[in-house]
Amino acid sequence: MPSPEHHYQRRSETPTTSPHLQAVITDLAVYYEVNLNQADARFNFVQPEQEKQWLIANVDGQHIDVARCPVKIDDFTVPDIDVLLAMTPNGWQTRKVLFTDAVWEAFAKVAAEKGQPAGDPQENVPFGAFTEYVAHLIENELRLEQAREAAEVKAGLTLD
Repeated sequence: MPSPEHHYQRRSETPTTSPHLQAVITDLAVYYEVNLNQADARFNFVQPEQEKQWLIANVDGQHIDVARCPVKIDDFTVPDIDVLLAMTPNGWQTRKVLFTDAVWEAFAKVAAEKGQPAGDPQENVPFGAFTEYVAHLIENELRLEQAREAAEVKAGLTLD
């Protein structure tokens, strides 16, 4: 059953490049040995015992979709974050974003801490700042994964 939380979907009227998100996703694709330049290429990653996973896909050979969804996939899964990026010669450009109220509140809090206006989720979404926020969310999860892996290695060395 879909979440009762409100979802916003906004399309970018002007091309907004997303270099940080592009770099994070391309680095992840290299790590997972996925060629995101190929249509239908996809991968996902999730932290152990987490409720959310990131799904990254080249949907048609020209667009990359970055979505955060529940780990338990039912017949109908709605992401709380979904960013559609066009692959252009000038870099990946944000075309569409989807987010929930909770995601927007968290984004607005981070933006306020940086002294940046968050905009209005219904009218004025700062696409560049929002994709930067998404890139940081993914990087934070990667840092947690690296720390967990390092702890497992250290524990394994102690047992030997």
